[in-house]
Amino acid sequence: MARATHTSLVHPAITSRIFLDPALDTLWRCVDGLFRLLRLLGPAFEKLAGGDRPKYIVRKIIEDAWLRFMWYARRVRQLRYFEDSTIHSAVIASLSRYEVGLWLSYLRVLAWHGVCEPSRDDLLYFVCQSLSHVNIKISRSTEQHEAHEEEDKGLRAT
Repeated sequence: MARATHTSLVHPAITSRIFLDPALDTLWRCVDGLFRLLRLLGPAFEKLAGGDRPKYIVRKIIEDAWLRFMWYARRVRQLRYFEDSTIHSAVIASLSRYEVGLWLSYLRVLAWHGVCEPSRDDLLYFVCQSLSHVNIKISRSTEQHEAHEEEDKGLRAT
């Protein structure tokens, strides 16, 4: 979503309760990656120290943080999941312990982009009754993966 559109939707959302839900539905309809959602977990989404790249994990989630996360996650209709080495692979699995299959319960489109094939278990965390389209792109190299990301950014800009 273009930055101007994002800003133009935020102002009505915070100005009037009438515009809040429609504006937030539009803002959260299409999400690129999990980072934006995971930040809603507050302190439970923790950055690990050390290493040349930051690594994130999910600790015990308090109820208020989970409710905030679910309030936004239910608005997501399209997720472009880019395999991200900064988010630990067990993060998605740990979320499923809280409400299996419900954390993205209205997801319609999943675009999975990675450098290796997703496991069946990885994909099952995103399966819900509303899911109608899955697109998986496997890049055999980091350069090819980055090229796919740039290609997708170009498509979103149009």
